[in-house]
Amino acid sequence: MGRVEGWAQGEVDVEFFAIVADLAGGPTELITPGGEVAWTRSTRLYGQPVGPAATAGCPLGQVHDEDTGWIYNLHRYYDPDIGRYATPDPVGITGGVNTA
Repeated sequence: MGRVEGWAQGEVDVEFFAIVADLAGGPTELITPGGEVAWTRSTRLYGQPVGPAATAGCPLGQVHDEDTGWIYNLHRYYDPDIGRYATPDPVGITGGVNTA
């Protein structure tokens, strides 16, 4: 029997949800088979999470740091309050002009 992150396949297959994504591919809603909204995530203009689901479902597998409010993107931190990265791009200027 297959497993998904510690769950048996039988547990995973109990109920399916449709995922509604934003333009960047991040999840914004989960819809039940009956058409009800089971979960929602809202963000401000630059990605700052809003509401009770603020720490779940960051775009593209990113991680929201509750202490700083920043979003960790594997190699650097993004500050959604100002809409810019708070740390330099690890590839330097090769990554573009918005490096810090």
